[in-house]
Parts: sequence; C-alpha cells; structure tokens
Amino acid sequence: ALSFPNLGLVRFPTVTVSDEDRTALKLKPTATNRDALRALAWAGYQSRRAKGWFKGFTEAQVVERFKGEFATFDKTAVHDYLLLVWDIVRWAEQQGIVTGWGRGSAGGSLTNACLGITKVDPLRYGLDFPRFISEARMKPVVKDGVTYVDGKSAPDIDMDFQYGRRADVVRYVEAKYAGHTAKISTRMELTGKMALKDTLKVYAGYDENRAKQVSDMIEARFGKVQSLHEAREKNVDIQTWLKTPEHARYYAIAMAIEGLAIGKGQHPSGVFIGYLPIEGNIPVELAKEKDGVREVVTSYDMETVAGLGIKVDILAVRSLDLVANTAALIGKAVDDIDLEDPSIYAYLQSRDTYVGLFQIEDGVTKEATRKIGPRHLTDLSAVLAISRPGAMKYIDQFAAYVKTGVIKPFYPAIDTIL
Repeated sequence: ALSFPNLGLVRFPTVTVSDEDRTALKLKPTATNRDALRALAWAGYQSRRAKGWFKGFTEAQVVERFKGEFATFDKTAVHDYLLLVWDIVRWAEQQGIVTGWGRGSAGGSLTNACLGITKVDPLRYGLDFPRFISEARMKPVVKDGVTYVDGKSAPDIDMDFQYGRRADVVRYVEAKYAGHTAKISTRMELTGKMALKDTLKVYAGYDENRAKQVSDMIEARFGKVQSLHEAREKNVDIQTWLKTPEHARYYAIAMAIEGLAIGKGQHPSGVFIGYLPIEGNIPVELAKEKDGVREVVTSYDMETVAGLGIKVDILAVRSLDLVANTAALIGKAVDDIDLEDPSIYAYLQSRDTYVGLFQIEDGVTKEATRKIGPRHLTDLSAVLAISRPGAMKYIDQFAAYVKTGVIKPFYPAIDTIL
C-alpha cells in the first residue's frame, strides 16, 4: 500500500549543475545550487545590459531587485526549480529549438529574464515579482531540515516551444529525470449543467432542446459552472422551476450524480516530476493509444499529483514555427526584432482581421484589438488582459481612453494605475 505522510507538501526534484557549467561560472567546489543560480542570474544580467536592456535603471537598482527576489527564493527553497526550468529552456535553444518569450506571472521576475527563461525586460515594463512567487501564498514548511512548499501554490512556469520540436524537449526531460517522470492524467466530471440535462433526458423523457433550455439556466461565471446547490440557493430562475414537485425530484437526482467521473484523458502539456522515483511512490497506468504509442500517465489527476511533486508545462505553439520561419526568410534573428517598432502597431491599427496572430486572431481579443488599436507593447498586453470574463465589459471604456487620453476619475490613489 502507498503511504503519503507529507501529502500536499512538495519537495522540488534534485537538480545537478554540470561540472562544465560550474567551471564556466567560476564556482568553488563547495558552491551550492543557490550559488549557481546567483552566478547565472548575474552573468545573464551583464550580457543583457550589454545588449541594451534595463535602460533607465542603475546597477544599484537592479541589485536591489535581485536581493528582494533572492530573499523570497531563499525562504521558499525554489532554487532547484528555477535551475530545472533554466536547464530545459537552455537545452532547447542549444538544439536550435525556438522558444517562447514567456507568459504569465513568470515575466515579473528579473531572475527569470536574466536566466533566459523569459525574454521580456520586467523593469522596463513595470512587471511585479510577487505575482510570480509570494512567500505567504507558497507557505513553506520545514520538516527535519528539509523545506517543503504547498504543492498547489508552487511556481508553475509555462514553457512554449515550436510545435514540431516539443516531443524532443519532453524526451530530454524524461531522460534527464529518468524514473522520476510521467505524463499526467485528467478526469472529466459531470458539471451541474450536464448532470441536470442528462437527468431530464433519461428520467423525464425530455428531448435535447427541452433539456438544454432548463440546464442553460445554470450559470457559468468566469468559466466555472455554477453548482446545483448554489443554483438552488441563489438562482431565481432555478428556484421558480423547482416549485413544481416533479422538477424538484429530477433536480435531486441530478445533485446526486453531479461531480461523478465520466472519463479520463491526458493533460496536453503537463509532465510530472517527483523528488522520489515514480515506482513505489506514484501509481501509474497506460493512457489510450495515440499514433501507435501508449504513454505512461499518473493514475492520479493533476489536482492530486500537485501534492506529490511538480508539474512542468511544456507547450507546443505553431505560431513560434511561423515566426521563426518568417524571420529566417528575411534573414533576421527573432530576438533582434524591436517590439516597439511603430510599423507593428500601425499594422494592427489598420486591420480588421488578424489571421495567424496568436491570441488576437479570433473572438473577444480580436474585437478588443480592433477597437483599442494598440500603440505599443503595453497596449497590446492590456488587450489580452481585458479580453476576459468580467473585465471585457470595459473594453469600450478602455478604447476611449487610449484614443483620447481622458480617464474618468475613480479614486485618486489608483487613477494613474487604471
């Protein structure tokens, strides 16, 4: 029988910095992984400063930012995790695999930028580090001299690679941490909306359209479907429908089956890496066959394995292939493209369609781009941020501000932020 005395507390996998790297960094034989991370970050800073990064910031300001980040790293013991991600991205680039410029909260870390994990200057764009790692949120715990973190709050850096080479990156990780990796299974569950619709079709004899009319009264907010219990307590339409005793009986059946697992799948990008070997510690099984291969996946889903190890997201992005191939055709290095070149934004402002442009080619983001007409990278970031449930109702208001520069005062302390 498997036993998990520290379930929920995660110890990061052991990462070894090669002798070659240690020599290049001029590390002493007694140097720790923390020392290696500091040396890598500082070397990365110097090379990027030479390329024109960090304009308007003194070295003293940069050092102060580093000190703040490393104080958090020391308290949360994430040095090995950062080295693990650095090693994967570095290896990919050494193989000529095109990598993304980073996404999400990882972009707020100066250390990530200097390690090459992300490729956007967080100082220039005012990106906040605590969004990436917060000591309070990670809740480090020291047991028997070992620092663990809350698995569900551990850092999770998404890594983008060109579509045609993602498999190579996964194989590298599996070889580097042989015996400690597996793909991750996913579990599909009956939402309240699905449970109610199926119940009405099976027990009440409703056809698809009639059952859907009722189940559509169950609201979905921010991508999360309202539970049947919550709907019964707060949803006026459902409360009215439930006044019929027969309807209440069907609803009770739906509540009984809500949350039941109806199928299993495989996480499209996640790879589990454990501090302990998989064998004898994590139950695994074979996934469904795909392209003649049946991969080993964890029997536990993503939520459960988060308490046993880390998940690294290795994503394949077709637009990276497109960008790399296009840059090669014109003889330009992708990293040399000026993200503030006015021609980029003149193009975005003059178009109604953005076919082939990742994240803005369709849906709400397309409409937001068209209305806002981004003038620089910060505007384009705002387009992506505002094109989400809740925020998107302010698109027209933000577009008006971009065009006029006039903001409706809200509260003096945050007007400039807004």
